[in-house]
Amino acid sequence: MPEKLEIKVPREMCTSCSLALERFLGKMEGVGSIDTETDKIIINYDNGKISRQELLNISKMALEKLGYPLI
Repeated sequence: MPEKLEIKVPREMCTSCSLALERFLGKMEGVGSIDTETDKIIINYDNGKISRQELLNISKMALEKLGYPLI
């Protein structure tokens, strides 16, 4: 079943970081679209293929490596 995960970041992501995040998360099974256009990242995913907590943990790790700590 499709779900949406919203993650608040301290500032809008630069283009390079947005593309890197989209490439990384987009390869994961169950992850659909990723919107990084604002100070929120919105990830559409299938909770039958990836759990919300697993996606949040992986996203948090990736964002912190890119220099965007979660709020």
